[in-house]
Amino acid sequence: MLNNLEITFKFVRIVALMAMATIGVASFASVRLKAVGDNYSDLVDRVGTFTSMTVLATSQANAHIAATFELAAETADAGNAKYLERAHLTAAQCCIDPPGNGTGFQINRA
Repeated sequence: MLNNLEITFKFVRIVALMAMATIGVASFASVRLKAVGDNYSDLVDRVGTFTSMTVLATSQANAHIAATFELAAETADAGNAKYLERAHLTAAQCCIDPPGNGTGFQINRA
């Protein structure tokens, strides 16, 4: 009878040790996964903002480049005036100093 009690006690100790190890691994994994999730969320928030800003700036820059090429290709004076006005408007939207202001295509900080 005493031998059966020792085997049962040994078995319970092994099961308890395995249960503690499982709980420890699960808690460690959940803490690490939460940290990964928080860092990824922060990355998405920051990158998402800058991605949308990049898309907007690229679209505005493409509009300005198109207006500049139209101005360069136009030969009539009336067309030049129209396309020059369009180039100035797209430059203002892009926050770029338009040509002729002496500064070239610099980022407008104001």
